[in-house]
Amino acid sequence: MKNALKKELSLVKATKKDQRFIYQIVKNWLEQTDHSVTVLKIPSYTKFFKTKSIRYIIQKKFVKIGFVHILDNNEIGYYLIPEFQGMGIGTWAVAQLMKIESRDLYYATINNKNIGSVRLVEKLGFQPKAIIYEKKTRSEVI
Repeated sequence: MKNALKKELSLVKATKKDQRFIYQIVKNWLEQTDHSVTVLKIPSYTKFFKTKSIRYIIQKKFVKIGFVHILDNNEIGYYLIPEFQGMGIGTWAVAQLMKIESRDLYYATINNKNIGSVRLVEKLGFQPKAIIYEKKTRSEVI
């Protein structure tokens, strides 16, 4: 990432006022992304925010462009508005999150087809630990 871009970025702890933005960015991602065999659906707004998570908003010149979070089980997640993907911002944000929320172990669950996310975690030193196999036996998702 270029230094000029890095200087424009900040990570700010999310507040209750940021919840609509966070929920909408995840909802958009789930609706617009091919999740292969697995069909993922966003839970209700209330249920979504019952999950214990520490969230930070990614800002570029004080404009919200995404967020990163870490769950109680040390799983990291990250979401960027599509026009800001592929610029190194996600890698920067996850690295910042790991500095702020220091843990002995981190992990991320990523679809193998999401090459951008695979590269992101590899740049940060994550190692693959497992492959999850799935077989859908009915046409409907429960």
